[in-house]
Amino acid sequence: MRWGVAQELDYLNQLWDKFEQIMEDPSRFRYRHDLFPDCQIAAQGKHAILFRAYKDVLQVVRVLHSAMDFKRHIP
Repeated sequence: MRWGVAQELDYLNQLWDKFEQIMEDPSRFRYRHDLFPDCQIAAQGKHAILFRAYKDVLQVVRVLHSAMDFKRHIP
């Protein structure tokens, strides 16, 4: 299946919306200390956003498909 431009833009907009939700209340998202220090995780569609949130800064470390082995893709 190939994505068209409209579908790609829609998914990117959904990711940006999720980033904003994370920054509004990062405490809603669970921690995954087993992946890296202060790691939190948020689901968006079939992807997982691995991040750290500090005051007004969101550090997105990886956006991975939920079926992937997360530990394998963390430096």
